Amino acid sequence: MCRVFHSPADAQTLDPTLLHWKFFVPRSDWRDPRSFGLFSKGSLVAHACLWPVTLSTANGEIKAPCLVDWTSDPKYPGMGVLLVKKLAALYPALLSVGGSADTRAIMPKLGFRKATEIRLFSRVISATGQFRARGIYKPKEFARLARNWVWSQALLRPASGWTATPGAFGSTPVPSASAVSFLNPAALEYLKRCPKTRIGSYTLVAGGMDRGGFVVCASGTQARIAALHLESATNGEWDAAVSAATRTLRSTRGICEIAAGSSSPDLAAALAANGFRLREIVPVFLLDARSTLSSVTRFDLNWLDDDTSFLWFPDSIFMT
Repeated sequence: MCRVFHSPADAQTLDPTLLHWKFFVPRSDWRDPRSFGLFSKGSLVAHACLWPVTLSTANGEIKAPCLVDWTSDPKYPGMGVLLVKKLAALYPALLSVGGSADTRAIMPKLGFRKATEIRLFSRVISATGQFRARGIYKPKEFARLARNWVWSQALLRPASGWTATPGAFGSTPVPSASAVSFLNPAALEYLKRCPKTRIGSYTLVAGGMDRGGFVVCASGTQARIAALHLESATNGEWDAAVSAATRTLRSTRGICEIAAGSSSPDLAAALAANGFRLREIVPVFLLDARSTLSSVTRFDLNWLDDDTSFLWFPDSIFMT
């Protein structure tokens, strides 16, 4: 994997403890294998991990794992494609989020189609904290400091009685014309055991009632809202919920930036209304060989449906 990804052996994304957790640590909500490989004469020539994703649809719950850590040895052309074809036979659908330019180009040739997009947002909490964390003192960094300070002054929408408190959170699958990814408590307990990233959950409360919650992945100076779910909310309630989440996270010591990602238009609008800036749009590809999801026109996916939500890269610790 180091050779194919052109990554050093000590890269955080290829840390053995992280890969063991991602590939092999049991999770009670998904008992299927997650790491798959093709071998030739005892050598690994292609590998892929299927990151668990379950969608709630009008036809019930559908397993649609996300293809991550897909690699193949260039000395064995076609083995990566063969592996994906074998994996596609195991589940009603497969997802693939982003990837390199080469990966995105090959997806349609494998039968994948673009189903939706994950929109990634960020909000500056402390521009000076970012500046110190980067530790780079070139002229363009001072210009970035000034820009980010201005961005950090963006106003939040009123929380209007909404609060966020640490606590268990699991979204409930509800039959819908959309395909909505959801987290159950067992999945969350597995995620909290991630060896390299602090993953926690919060309950969103309004009017004395639990209205939903969110999951946060944090490392160092950045916190990521990797999933946020509300029960039947209006646009104003989405704004208030994001405001409550942001007010809670910005009080966390050392956090200089809050990032968030989702394919939900409701959440995207609420993030923009609370001073978050759109930083990247990542395509989500779907392989639906059995036409299980052919009637679905909207996919509500979380950033947590892809492993990039809890991976950090030393050369890009912030999105702003």
